[in-house]
Amino acid sequence: MRDAILLVFGIMQSIFRLILWRPDVVYANGGYVCLPVGYAAWLLRIPLVIHDADAVAGLTNRLLAPLAAKIGTGLPLEYYDYPRSKATYVSVAISSDFKKVSDEQRKKLKKQLGFDDSRPLVVFTGGGQGARQINDAVLLHYKELVSIANVLLLSGASQYDDVRALTPPDDPR
Repeated sequence: MRDAILLVFGIMQSIFRLILWRPDVVYANGGYVCLPVGYAAWLLRIPLVIHDADAVAGLTNRLLAPLAAKIGTGLPLEYYDYPRSKATYVSVAISSDFKKVSDEQRKKLKKQLGFDDSRPLVVFTGGGQGARQINDAVLLHYKELVSIANVLLLSGASQYDDVRALTPPDDPR
Protein backbone atom coordinates (compact mmCIF):
# COMPACT_ATOMS: atom_id res chain seq x y z
CA MET A 1 0.00 0.00 0.00
CA ARG A 2 2.84 2.35 0.93
CA ASP A 3 4.58 1.77 -2.42
CA ALA A 4 1.36 2.48 -4.34
CA ILE A 5 0.97 5.81 -2.52
CA LEU A 6 4.62 6.69 -3.17
CA LEU A 7 4.20 5.79 -6.85
CA VAL A 8 1.19 8.11 -7.22
CA PHE A 9 3.06 10.87 -5.39
CA GLY A 10 6.10 10.29 -7.65
CA ILE A 11 3.94 10.48 -10.78
CA MET A 12 2.43 13.77 -9.60
CA GLN A 13 5.89 15.21 -8.85
CA SER A 14 7.14 14.01 -12.23
CA ILE A 15 4.21 15.55 -14.09
CA PHE A 16 4.92 18.88 -12.40
CA ARG A 17 8.63 18.72 -13.28
CA LEU A 18 8.03 17.62 -16.87
CA ILE A 19 5.52 20.43 -17.43
CA LEU A 20 8.04 22.86 -15.98
CA TRP A 21 11.03 21.56 -17.97
CA ARG A 22 9.21 20.61 -21.21
CA PRO A 23 11.68 17.96 -22.46
CA ASP A 24 11.42 16.66 -26.02
CA VAL A 25 12.05 13.10 -24.86
CA VAL A 26 12.42 11.22 -21.57
CA TYR A 27 15.14 8.58 -21.21
CA ALA A 28 14.85 5.90 -18.53
CA ASN A 29 17.27 3.09 -17.78
CA GLY A 30 15.24 0.84 -15.54
CA GLY A 31 15.88 2.04 -12.02
CA TYR A 32 12.86 2.16 -9.73
CA VAL A 33 12.90 5.97 -9.78
CA CYS A 34 12.27 5.82 -13.55
CA LEU A 35 8.80 4.31 -13.13
CA PRO A 36 6.88 7.43 -12.06
CA VAL A 37 8.82 9.58 -14.54
CA GLY A 38 8.03 7.13 -17.34
CA TYR A 39 4.33 7.09 -16.49
CA ALA A 40 4.28 10.90 -16.29
CA ALA A 41 5.98 11.19 -19.69
CA TRP A 42 3.40 8.84 -21.20
CA LEU A 43 0.52 10.79 -19.63
CA LEU A 44 1.93 14.05 -21.03
CA ARG A 45 2.56 12.43 -24.45
CA ILE A 46 6.31 13.00 -24.21
CA PRO A 47 8.16 10.24 -26.08
CA LEU A 48 9.73 7.72 -23.71
CA VAL A 49 12.94 5.89 -24.57
CA ILE A 50 14.18 3.12 -22.29
CA HIS A 51 17.48 1.28 -22.19
CA ASP A 52 17.90 -2.15 -20.65
CA ALA A 53 21.50 -3.13 -19.87
CA ASP A 54 20.54 -6.11 -17.69
CA ALA A 55 20.50 -9.71 -18.92
CA VAL A 56 17.01 -10.09 -17.44
CA ALA A 57 14.60 -7.21 -17.85
CA GLY A 58 13.77 -5.56 -14.55
CA LEU A 59 10.27 -4.75 -13.35
CA THR A 60 10.45 -1.05 -14.22
CA ASN A 61 11.49 -1.69 -17.81
CA ARG A 62 8.87 -4.43 -18.21
CA LEU A 63 6.18 -2.03 -17.01
CA LEU A 64 7.39 0.87 -19.16
CA ALA A 65 8.08 -1.12 -22.35
CA PRO A 66 4.48 -0.98 -23.64
CA LEU A 67 4.52 2.82 -23.21
CA ALA A 68 7.96 3.38 -24.74
CA ALA A 69 8.47 4.85 -28.19
CA LYS A 70 11.86 3.10 -28.48
CA ILE A 71 13.78 0.52 -26.47
CA GLY A 72 17.54 0.08 -26.53
CA THR A 73 19.11 -3.12 -25.22
CA GLY A 74 22.54 -3.89 -23.86
CA LEU A 75 22.51 -7.44 -25.23
CA PRO A 76 21.30 -8.82 -28.58
CA LEU A 77 17.51 -8.81 -28.95
CA GLU A 78 17.10 -12.59 -28.64
CA TYR A 79 17.68 -12.21 -24.89
CA TYR A 80 14.64 -9.97 -24.43
CA ASP A 81 10.88 -10.21 -24.88
CA TYR A 82 10.51 -6.61 -26.04
CA PRO A 83 8.51 -5.93 -29.22
CA ARG A 84 10.95 -6.05 -32.15
CA SER A 85 9.21 -3.05 -33.72
CA LYS A 86 10.43 -0.86 -30.83
CA ALA A 87 13.63 -2.58 -29.73
CA THR A 88 17.15 -2.06 -31.04
CA TYR A 89 20.38 -3.61 -29.82
CA VAL A 90 22.62 -0.64 -28.95
CA SER A 91 25.07 -2.25 -26.48
CA VAL A 92 26.22 -0.56 -23.28
CA ALA A 93 28.04 2.76 -23.18
CA ILE A 94 31.61 2.40 -22.00
CA SER A 95 33.65 5.39 -20.92
CA SER A 96 36.64 6.32 -23.05
CA ASP A 97 38.56 6.35 -19.75
CA PHE A 98 38.71 2.53 -19.94
CA LYS A 99 41.88 1.41 -21.67
CA LYS A 100 43.45 -1.96 -22.31
CA VAL A 101 46.32 -2.70 -19.96
CA SER A 102 49.43 -4.77 -20.54
CA ASP A 103 50.24 -7.91 -18.58
CA GLU A 104 52.91 -5.93 -16.73
CA GLN A 105 50.40 -3.20 -15.76
CA ARG A 106 47.92 -5.86 -14.67
CA LYS A 107 50.48 -7.52 -12.37
CA LYS A 108 51.47 -4.15 -10.90
CA LEU A 109 47.82 -3.31 -10.20
CA LYS A 110 47.22 -6.68 -8.51
CA LYS A 111 50.17 -6.03 -6.21
CA GLN A 112 48.91 -2.53 -5.40
CA LEU A 113 45.56 -4.04 -4.41
CA GLY A 114 47.27 -6.63 -2.18
CA PHE A 115 46.75 -9.64 -4.42
CA ASP A 116 49.18 -12.32 -5.57
CA ASP A 117 50.16 -11.13 -9.05
CA SER A 118 50.81 -14.68 -10.29
CA ARG A 119 47.22 -15.80 -9.74
CA PRO A 120 44.12 -14.85 -11.73
CA LEU A 121 41.90 -12.14 -10.26
CA VAL A 122 38.15 -12.72 -10.38
CA VAL A 123 35.94 -9.71 -9.66
CA PHE A 124 32.33 -10.29 -8.63
CA THR A 125 29.85 -7.43 -8.75
CA GLY A 126 26.07 -7.40 -8.93
CA GLY A 127 23.48 -4.85 -9.84
CA GLY A 128 20.29 -3.96 -8.01
CA GLN A 129 18.58 -7.22 -8.86
CA GLY A 130 21.38 -9.69 -8.38
CA ALA A 131 23.75 -8.39 -5.76
CA ARG A 132 22.50 -10.47 -2.82
CA GLN A 133 22.37 -13.68 -4.85
CA ILE A 134 25.87 -13.09 -6.20
CA ASN A 135 27.22 -12.28 -2.73
CA ASP A 136 25.59 -15.40 -1.29
CA ALA A 137 26.95 -17.62 -4.08
CA VAL A 138 30.50 -16.24 -3.69
CA LEU A 139 30.38 -16.69 0.08
CA LEU A 140 29.03 -20.23 -0.26
CA HIS A 141 32.00 -21.18 -2.46
CA TYR A 142 34.53 -18.77 -0.95
CA LYS A 143 37.13 -21.34 0.20
CA GLU A 144 37.03 -23.13 -3.13
CA LEU A 145 37.33 -19.87 -5.07
CA VAL A 146 40.29 -18.49 -3.11
CA SER A 147 42.12 -21.79 -3.51
CA ILE A 148 42.32 -21.19 -7.27
CA ALA A 149 42.20 -17.39 -7.68
CA ASN A 150 42.33 -13.98 -6.07
CA VAL A 151 38.75 -12.93 -5.31
CA LEU A 152 37.41 -9.40 -5.18
CA LEU A 153 33.75 -9.18 -4.18
CA LEU A 154 32.11 -5.78 -4.58
CA SER A 155 29.18 -6.24 -2.23
CA GLY A 156 27.72 -2.75 -2.06
CA ALA A 157 27.33 -0.67 1.08
CA SER A 158 24.06 -2.23 2.23
CA GLN A 159 25.56 -5.75 2.41
CA TYR A 160 29.18 -4.94 3.24
CA ASP A 161 28.96 -5.67 6.98
CA ASP A 162 27.21 -9.02 6.39
CA VAL A 163 29.76 -10.06 3.77
CA ARG A 164 32.75 -8.90 5.83
CA ALA A 165 31.49 -10.83 8.89
CA LEU A 166 31.58 -14.05 6.85
CA THR A 167 35.11 -13.63 5.49
CA PRO A 168 38.33 -13.99 7.48
CA PRO A 169 39.44 -10.58 8.81
CA ASP A 170 43.08 -11.08 7.81
CA ASP A 171 42.36 -12.59 4.39
CA PRO A 172 43.81 -10.32 1.70
CA ARG A 173 42.06 -12.29 -1.01
